[in-house]
Amino acid sequence: MNIHKINLLFLLEYNSIRLKEVFHNIWFVNLILIIVACSTNERKKKPDFQTSVKQISLVPVNTIQLEIDAETSVNNYFYDVFSVDTVEYLGIINRNKNALQVYSLASNKLYREITLEKQGPDAFSQLRAFTFINQDSILLFSLYAKDIWLIDMNGKIKARYDFRNISGERPFSLGIVFYSGLKPIFSNGKVYLRTQSKLVDNLTAAHFNEDNKLELKLDLRSESWEYVDISFPELYRNNIWSSDISRTLTNDGKIVYSFGICPYLVLYDLASKTQIKYPAQSKYVVKVMPLVNKSEAERYFFETPKYGIIAYDKYRNLYYRFVKHHLTITDPVSGQMNQYDDASFSIVVLDGEFNKIGETKFKPSTYKMNEFFIAKDGLYISASNTKNPIVNEDMITFEIFKPAI
Repeated sequence: MNIHKINLLFLLEYNSIRLKEVFHNIWFVNLILIIVACSTNERKKKPDFQTSVKQISLVPVNTIQLEIDAETSVNNYFYDVFSVDTVEYLGIINRNKNALQVYSLASNKLYREITLEKQGPDAFSQLRAFTFINQDSILLFSLYAKDIWLIDMNGKIKARYDFRNISGERPFSLGIVFYSGLKPIFSNGKVYLRTQSKLVDNLTAAHFNEDNKLELKLDLRSESWEYVDISFPELYRNNIWSSDISRTLTNDGKIVYSFGICPYLVLYDLASKTQIKYPAQSKYVVKVMPLVNKSEAERYFFETPKYGIIAYDKYRNLYYRFVKHHLTITDPVSGQMNQYDDASFSIVVLDGEFNKIGETKFKPSTYKMNEFFIAKDGLYISASNTKNPIVNEDMITFEIFKPAI
């Protein structure tokens, strides 16, 4: 064979091999880049505390006590935390005094008390809730939100609102209730209140129909109002259930709902008016059953397990879903009537993307499961249960919990 042909064949074969090596190297480099990019994206998306190996538990880290006077109860239904110049304060609605009491969490001492008149031209009776916007703007809410005022930190009245819809009607307020797990939500100049749009008996299936809207939107600038298009989920239709609802604002301005019978959370987008469901079932609740016999309503509401508070921990980017466990209305041993907070309960922990990452069970007859707040140091749960050996009637006692692996 001609030497030139041999060299040509050799060169062709050699170049073919080289081209294969080049293409293989390019493919390999691209593969590495894709893996690194995916890994980087996964790290960016990874929420605080999320782990595929171990679960998160809420562990006790400290206890605090707030000294109270004779007119202040150890049992209060509304707590909320706010900050002024990096100092954290706890606001408590004192129903006995018709006052907003402000405690410094740095010293655990009473910092200020804003007492409202019960009679006269400046009367604001039956104070039930507040929303801190800033030192100059604190919203106050009366029973059923019949009165909504704006005051400053010194108690000076700055505005008294009179909300009307396009027909000139005031909002129907019978369904508006407040407690620590059901606060007014303030976002972008609007206030959102849990309500009901229909005057129907909650012991009828009609109460759970789709046309009964459950959220009221108040515009502080125009003093107008309208209902938000959120109602009981389909799971409630044609039966009678507990009406328990809790919701909280997410870090991106959406509202997440915890319905008492649902093994999932509902995320509502206020802008697009769309909903997304996220599984959030407790391992202690298999299925919640409806009320069958109305004559057994008291027993049903007391004994039936249910999903309660949903709360957002902005310091750790976590959500806490409280779950009340089954409790008989009478103690099987003593025969005495049980109290609501004799029940054991658990808290489902979810990360910032609503993935369940743990659940912690709490002892019965120890805490007040609906009396809580969240601050930099953790989740504070009232330990002022009358059956708790450490209870002190001159102090409100909170046990502080933090998530840990």
